[in-house]
Amino acid sequence: MENLKSDNKKITLQRDSSEKGQTLIVGVLAIIVIFLAALFLFDLQSIIRGKIKTQTAVDAAAIAGAKAQVESLNLIGEINIIKACTVLVSDFAGGYDTEDQLIAASENLTEMQARISFVGPLLGVGAAQQAAKNNGMMDYYTLTRDMEDYLETVKDDAIYGNIDIFAQEIEGYRWREPYIEMLEILNAQPMVAAPQTFTVSYDDLFSDSSLYSAILSDFWCHDGLRRLIKDDANFVGRWWQGLVSSIAFIEESELMPLYVQYRSGETIFNEASEYLEALAAERDLEVSDLYDKDEPEDTDNINTPIPYMRWCTYDYRWSSNVPGDHWIEGSAQLYLRSGIREEYIYGGAYSAFRCVAEKVSWLSGSYKVHNLPRKKGVISVSESTPPEVEATAAAKPLGYLELNGSRIPPNSINMILPVFKSARLTPTKLPPADQATTLGSNDWAIYKFLLWCNTVSDIDHPRTTPPPGSAGYLRAFQKLNNPLWRHSGWNPSYTYTPPGEVVLYDPGSDTGAGYLQEPVGDPDVEGSDGYIYDDNEGIIGISYTKDDLCDWGPPGGGGGSSGGGGPGSLH
Repeated sequence: MENLKSDNKKITLQRDSSEKGQTLIVGVLAIIVIFLAALFLFDLQSIIRGKIKTQTAVDAAAIAGAKAQVESLNLIGEINIIKACTVLVSDFAGGYDTEDQLIAASENLTEMQARISFVGPLLGVGAAQQAAKNNGMMDYYTLTRDMEDYLETVKDDAIYGNIDIFAQEIEGYRWREPYIEMLEILNAQPMVAAPQTFTVSYDDLFSDSSLYSAILSDFWCHDGLRRLIKDDANFVGRWWQGLVSSIAFIEESELMPLYVQYRSGETIFNEASEYLEALAAERDLEVSDLYDKDEPEDTDNINTPIPYMRWCTYDYRWSSNVPGDHWIEGSAQLYLRSGIREEYIYGGAYSAFRCVAEKVSWLSGSYKVHNLPRKKGVISVSESTPPEVEATAAAKPLGYLELNGSRIPPNSINMILPVFKSARLTPTKLPPADQATTLGSNDWAIYKFLLWCNTVSDIDHPRTTPPPGSAGYLRAFQKLNNPLWRHSGWNPSYTYTPPGEVVLYDPGSDTGAGYLQEPVGDPDVEGSDGYIYDDNEGIIGISYTKDDLCDWGPPGGGGGSSGGGGPGSLH
């Protein structure tokens, strides 16, 4: 019995000795897991904090910009009231009623409105920078670089200084030098918020940077490229010239524009007369009677300036009937608790900004990632970097015309009046904010490249160097100028004649079907190969080509492709 107890004691001691340290190992592993989890959560909350900080800053920037638009539009409206009142004759035209005096007074006031259309929005850009900085945004080099690029473009005499492209005088205001000076003042300080911008418009197809990428990568499903290569007539002569011949300069600040224009006519005065009288009475002013120049003997109305006026009016972008540039009641229901009030359903000026936080502070810092192991080491070693955080926001000047308790949108009449009350944030998914393009989003290199193309007689062997940053665009044009390359995507001279298989393209002889003309299986038909067969399994036609498949999208999901959703690309 004593021997048995002694043996059991030895077994117990041996078991205790073999299990010694296991709890410690489990504890160490738990501590490591908890530490890694804490590290991850700290990184996550840093990103969240960075996103909140960036969004708060860009919201403040958008509001500051919209407030400047409110003040600018109201100031322009006040000048319209002055033009319509008898005070113009007594105070601005020196008490004279001659046509020359009234025209001169009108022109001076209109020039003042043109100045406001440049100065006001840029003041808003400056205010937005300060608002973003006050909310913690730091200098981000790409935004500053984008402003520098824009400034250098405006300074370019071959572009903005070209009188055949840009009007150098707007309503008597020689805008370019003052505009450059204001941009230089803005550019003297680091940019932290990129404003909404309007750029000159030219050929929509060749202004699209994705076209050049599609050409360089042989992506035949790109919609613009497909349209181009299907007709060799698009490449007759020096086809690369004249692609920026039709330019629409907005004739006001391209940063946060107000979308205004200048028009003459008694109709503009007549439709605004009731609102003019109400607003003028609030300012102790008197609206002039309409003077008939054909009856000068009518001395009762001799001092009216109305026939000589040019009014600052809303341009077409303010309309609530312009697709893609207005507020849609149905869309508002997706983002707002209730519909937009009727007096606020209009397009026009808005303030959109983009802010980027360059780096988010990570506790874990950077770390090495070894990729693709092989026998003698690794193919590449990369180092992680903390992510950038980007946020966008949009705000809108809100106002309305009011008469006898009834409110209507401010653009219900053409004349701009001082009726804007406030600036409010709006969802960026609502028009026109969903169409916003912020500074840096447009590729000015394409614009300069297309202007350079106008001077080139041989695109394959140009005698001059393309503008900086546009070498890739030149390579794309040289590929596009090669018919053998184009025909490998779509051969206009090839026609499929059944029966039998399609003859594939042969670059050596420039014959056969291009890539998009080849048959391919219908994604909605199992086992399809794109051919039509007879009862004896002989090929008698084509049912589906790769060109058709470019427009196919899988069922479900968003997008505008015919198959139900997804991008217009080959699947």
